[in-house]
Amino acid sequence: MNSSPVLTTTKVNTTCANNNGRISANVSGASPPIVYSWSNASSSNFIDNLMPGIYGLTITDALGCQKISSDTVLASIDVNFTDSIIHPKCNGSNGEIYLKNFVGTSPFSVTWSDGNTSSTRLAMAPGTYNMFVQDSFGCQKSKTYSLNTSSTPSVNFAITQAFCAATTGSINSSIVGGIPAYTYAWSSGETTSNISGKSPGVYSLTVTDFNNCTGTLTDSILRRPGPTFSD
Repeated sequence: MNSSPVLTTTKVNTTCANNNGRISANVSGASPPIVYSWSNASSSNFIDNLMPGIYGLTITDALGCQKISSDTVLASIDVNFTDSIIHPKCNGSNGEIYLKNFVGTSPFSVTWSDGNTSSTRLAMAPGTYNMFVQDSFGCQKSKTYSLNTSSTPSVNFAITQAFCAATTGSINSSIVGGIPAYTYAWSSGETTSNISGKSPGVYSLTVTDFNNCTGTLTDSILRRPGPTFSD
């Protein structure tokens, strides 16, 4: 009896950075039974759950005829990306997220928890956003973003009125919230945090913080002369 074994193999490389490679063997022209001897000690006609690497196979038929093959299971490229984030400012819905430098097998799709599918997000409100990127092999990478807003500066006044013998008053300001450093713009032209020696009237102060968020307060210096006496 003659035997002329023909050995062919089919290889599937790993995907999504997993150890899920596979090699299957097909033998024709051999006298059964056939013995399969893989370099990883397996003895079936296929091996799976493979990590990247080189795998050898020797098949031996009933007549002792042999064939040898070798296959290399390649590593896959896992999905990855970089991002940049701009948090909302001034209690507004003006946050931004940019996804870029995608790695994997294109094309890529982006899915956000709020239904958006863009890699560029604008006009975002403060909150938590989940997303994942998927490549053409179905490999995915997910990430959660928490956008925090900066508050606007809140302006408070401590006013010294022009009462009694005084003919002028003063206003001292204090700021809560916002991001220092602050700049000051009074309706009367001053750019300091406090004003003094001011005639009775209405005064407004606009405070701008580091993020260009603004807060404004308007109030008045009042004039109330002291009592007069007559003999």
